[in-house]
Amino acid sequence: MPISLLALAISVFAIGTTEFVIMGLLPDVARDLAVSIPSADFLVTGYALGVAVGAPLLAVLTAKMPRKLALQLLMGVFIVGNVLCAVAPGYSMLMVARVVTSFAHGSFFGIGAVVAASLVPAEKRASAIGLMFTGLTLANLLGVPFGTFIGQEFGWRATFWIVAGLGVVSLIGVAALVPNKHDSGSSNLGHEMRVLKAASLARPGHDCARLRRRVRRLHLHCADPRTGQRIFTARRHAGARAVRCRPDDQQHGRR
Repeated sequence: MPISLLALAISVFAIGTTEFVIMGLLPDVARDLAVSIPSADFLVTGYALGVAVGAPLLAVLTAKMPRKLALQLLMGVFIVGNVLCAVAPGYSMLMVARVVTSFAHGSFFGIGAVVAASLVPAEKRASAIGLMFTGLTLANLLGVPFGTFIGQEFGWRATFWIVAGLGVVSLIGVAALVPNKHDSGSSNLGHEMRVLKAASLARPGHDCARLRRRVRRLHLHCADPRTGQRIFTARRHAGARAVRCRPDDQQHGRR
């Protein structure tokens, strides 16, 4: 596998860590910012809403960008967001910083998966994408517990400084290791919208009904290998859970 997949995996590790680590730090954040824990819980909700809104928004803004440049831009947003989290003087600023950080989440995963698939031959694309998203698994197994430990021992702001440092490492890795030759696939937003419109005009229900009519009955004729004479016919009706077998009509003198 190309070493550039390592840079993508580290980026995904950093994004996954900053998404979930806040959950273990909520009591410390609430105490430091003089808010209740239920109010601090909205920092998780704000991040989730930012992912939902930011992914399509940044997909539009980066549609015509080279993919490598788009990945670098998204990691830049991620770094800025985490630095803002680390220096946030109050709850409102921290909420804004969390939303800014979340903007890079969905778009990076989407573009990164396309880049990862383009780095390897077709038969290895699934493995390449899986290797990239291994960073998300490791974030839950290692990054979140470690970040929580750091936050509880040295303050929750220290965790966001470390995650921002991971973002810098990821940005350098993407810039140095991801090749430019895979940037030729920049998409056209108008073309994507036309594809979605064409898909919405399809009538899958009608097509499925027509297919069901075509396969209303499935006949399987079994013959004696010695004589070639048909022995029985297996007939399966659409929707039936079992195959119904009967002797061939010719055996009973019927045609």
